[in-house]
Amino acid sequence: MTLHRLRVFVTAAKHLNLSNAACALRVSQPAISHELKRLEQDLQVRLVNRTSRGIELTDNGTELLRDLEPILTQLDGMTAKYTQRAIIQVEGELRFGASHGPSINLVPSLTARFQKSGPVFRFIYKTGTSSEIEDLVSKKRIELALVSNPTHSSSMVTEPYSDERLVLVVSKHHPRAKQSTLTAAELATLPLIVGTGRDGVSATLDILCRHLAPNIGPNVSLRVESPEALISAVVAGAGIGVLYEDMAITELRKGTLTKLNLVGMNLNGQIYLIYRRDAELSRVAVEFITFLREQRVLLNNDPKDISPAKRTGGLPKPRNLSVANAFKIFPMVN
Repeated sequence: MTLHRLRVFVTAAKHLNLSNAACALRVSQPAISHELKRLEQDLQVRLVNRTSRGIELTDNGTELLRDLEPILTQLDGMTAKYTQRAIIQVEGELRFGASHGPSINLVPSLTARFQKSGPVFRFIYKTGTSSEIEDLVSKKRIELALVSNPTHSSSMVTEPYSDERLVLVVSKHHPRAKQSTLTAAELATLPLIVGTGRDGVSATLDILCRHLAPNIGPNVSLRVESPEALISAVVAGAGIGVLYEDMAITELRKGTLTKLNLVGMNLNGQIYLIYRRDAELSRVAVEFITFLREQRVLLNNDPKDISPAKRTGGLPKPRNLSVANAFKIFPMVN
């Protein structure tokens, strides 16, 4: 007596017609008859009688059906439970990175949407300056990244992804906090605080200088290596902070910092998607890149913008790439 034989009996008992049972199980009618006969031999009782319209259950057949139905229902539930667990096992690993600006709002929003209907994989995420993250991509420590200031190396694929707004901020107690505007000439006389990587390069300062006249040089009084240190220095009144708006959004909303508008200038930078040109990307990396490219479409028209900056990308509902998702973030292993 096999499980298959018992399922054949239950199906036949529900249809009371061998042709219909054969159709439901996608087998031949003789196969159904054979299994019923073998089951009767196994149990040594008669389970069905043939009629002109099909079959009818004997008393033993009715009793067996009543006993089998809850057992098979429980078995089907258990099978579904453990099959689902097998489906959501991690299928791969993606090592991904982002520079400080995209890490604040853009990347969390992308990954939150992706995890709802994305492929099943372990997500290892690294943040740092643009140069640090690009170095990790170059050394194959991570597969791809979103960065604010790539070197545009010939060894890298560099795709423009979205705009990133640069802002000038001061402490709410700073003398300039009561003035909403600032001219380029005034900016040149005031102490600035900028962020730099470990190599001393400041992407935000480069953007600012590109918007200033050649005869106007910024007065940089302090360089720091982390957004947290920059914000702390600004809050303490050490000068005017130059940073991406995403980095300052929490303090701006709290009122700890005040934003200054530079007259006649729109200080926008660019976020780029980068990965090695010669890299053999994993399956999950290819799927994530496809997802990221799809997200560039509608964000510019999205009333629920995920960032204070108006970006060029979009976040429509992601495609259903698999039946389940087990999206996890683990610390980067150095």
